[in-house]
Amino acid sequence: MHFMAYVILAISVLLNRVYATEPERMLYANHWMIIEDEIGAYGKLTLDHINNRLVATHNEANTVDFFDIKRNELFVRVSVGAAVDSVYSAVLGNYYISTSKNRIAIISGKTCKLTGFIAVPDKCGEMCLINGLKKLLVLNPKGNSVWIIDLISRKIISEIHLGGRPRCIQLNDVTHLAYIGLPSEKEIICIDSQNLSVVSRMPTAAVAAQSLALDTKNDCLFVAGVDGNLAELNLTNGRVLSLIEIPQGVLQICYDNTLKRIYCASPDWLIVVNENTGTMMIIDRIYTATGATNVAVDLKSHAVWTTFTDGEDSYAKSYAPSIFLDDRMRY
Repeated sequence: MHFMAYVILAISVLLNRVYATEPERMLYANHWMIIEDEIGAYGKLTLDHINNRLVATHNEANTVDFFDIKRNELFVRVSVGAAVDSVYSAVLGNYYISTSKNRIAIISGKTCKLTGFIAVPDKCGEMCLINGLKKLLVLNPKGNSVWIIDLISRKIISEIHLGGRPRCIQLNDVTHLAYIGLPSEKEIICIDSQNLSVVSRMPTAAVAAQSLALDTKNDCLFVAGVDGNLAELNLTNGRVLSLIEIPQGVLQICYDNTLKRIYCASPDWLIVVNENTGTMMIIDRIYTATGATNVAVDLKSHAVWTTFTDGEDSYAKSYAPSIFLDDRMRY
């Protein structure tokens, strides 16, 4: 065999060994969308599975941005002020956007046009929809409380004082229990959203709660702290099942109940955590971008989305496990 042929064969064998031993990534780059000439940090990210829309609160741009994840394109941007969080009511056909300007914006789900506001006494925090009751639970960080807002009368009808500054909230639609994170107290407050009473208070060990994600099947709550900890709580007895270190600066997490993965969005890195019978373990770290500190998962396609800016343009970008990659994806 010619000398060069030996060289080529040797290189080929070496490369095959390298690639064969390289571990498979848990996520790979999938679809992405761009808003040209737009900068500024994004806030919380949500996914409207009914209308197949990614809803991104662009708090520095004073807009909420709607992305069509079926067409893979920006649908519309709506000016509402400094947006904080979003929910969609299929019963009323509206999006409700909490803002830091003492009001909640109402946007038509059909036209995505601003139709009005709900006035509140102070800046809003995160919120959740009480399904079937046409009511919202809205965090009032400055007042250390949560407002209950009737979406028909568009008024605050009750207020529950929490004894600490609330940061995040999740609602279990089956049990009607809402879980609110109090970072300063390092605890979770459980509220019955039907009779509007405090049920229990659960310590979160070393975690100052910044974001929550629910595993409704196993009645567990994942609690992430910006200080670099992730805890799994058993909601039946309030015990911490597992506690692991994650990168600092995680502002939002989400949970894929089919794959049993918690996705944690930190500056520069998307952390993939596997959960198995009360035990958590980091199984991958995906490089994203410095501003990609929010995350939402499409439970149909298992695509994981984040939004960020590179200082010149803004982006919505998704990642997916290899078996769920879209053949039509764009780079």
